[in-house]
Order: sequence, then structure tokens, then C-alpha cells
Amino acid sequence: METLSTLLLVRFGLVVAAIVVAALVLFVVVLVLRRRGRLDAAREQAAPVARAVARAAVDHLLGARGTAARDERPTDRHRP
Repeated sequence: METLSTLLLVRFGLVVAAIVVAALVLFVVVLVLRRRGRLDAAREQAAPVARAVARAAVDHLLGARGTAARDERPTDRHRP
């Protein structure tokens, strides 16, 4: 039993370490883009990808009702 709990703790530690490293890398990339004045251009290029990922996540969470439920919601394209 002790071996199993140790294994689970090590796995948890590795997952947390990976998340922390990914967050630090993202922070450094944003900082470099900001210093070079290219953050706005990168944001414009990343926006369609972020929207597509968000729509895919909504479709996945809503299951079979995903597309119909998403089509019924107002989108940001219809804002004045």
C-alpha cells in the first residue's frame, strides 16, 4: 500500500511540475512578445484558434446537443 501511495504522489508531483513549467514558458513568451511590440499581432493570430478550441470544448461538454445548443446562443459576431 505504501508503494502505491508513493507512486501516486510522484505522479501528482510530475503533473504539477509540468503545469508550472508550462505556465513559466507561457509567461516568458508573453513577456518577450510584449517587449518586442508583437503581442497584439500574436493575440490577433491566436484569437481564432482560441475560439475554435472553446467551441470544441462546449460541443464536447454538451454532448449530442452541442451544435444545436451552440447555434441557439448569441455569439459575439452579432454585437453592435
